[in-house]
Amino acid sequence: MELPGLAAGKEAWRAWAQRTRRGLPEVSQEICAQLVSWMEGIGIRSALSYRAFGSEVNLEALPQLLPQVAFYQPRTEPGRNLSVHRWEAPLARSPLGMLEPVQGDPPCQVSLDLVLVPGLAFDRSGRRLGWGGGYYDRFLRRLGEGPLRVGVTPAALLVPELPGEAHDQLVQIIATERGIWKAGSAVS
Repeated sequence: MELPGLAAGKEAWRAWAQRTRRGLPEVSQEICAQLVSWMEGIGIRSALSYRAFGSEVNLEALPQLLPQVAFYQPRTEPGRNLSVHRWEAPLARSPLGMLEPVQGDPPCQVSLDLVLVPGLAFDRSGRRLGWGGGYYDRFLRRLGEGPLRVGVTPAALLVPELPGEAHDQLVQIIATERGIWKAGSAVS
């Protein structure tokens, strides 16, 4: 499927990414295997993951595969922000449609080593194409330079370049079923 041009804008890219995802095989298990090996190798102790929404890569096996890592998950908050909660928190469907910690579950104040970031697509420089709400951009900006930011995507949705905006927060690492790379490095 031909890529939209950069001038086409993010909405055209979102439509392309959603169409492309519908034709892809399930790769969540392969991406989890890549992440387990990599996270063990660099000694991650605390990580924020996400509950898969729609066709996102499902990482829910990671806490069982990496029991030595303390896992947390986000919850959407007013003002298009995210808060951090225990992985084991009771879940409910949010107004946006995804599973997340129930209202009333207290947020955690933790120092994260790693944030696993979902996206419709990523480019090789680490730019993320999200759903358009800006939740992760605000969250990552708030976190600053501390935790490693890992974009999670099927390899078919890793593209040379995506359109960007000044507020976009880049990831440093990209994880696919084919491997894990530093953003900006050569990807096969």
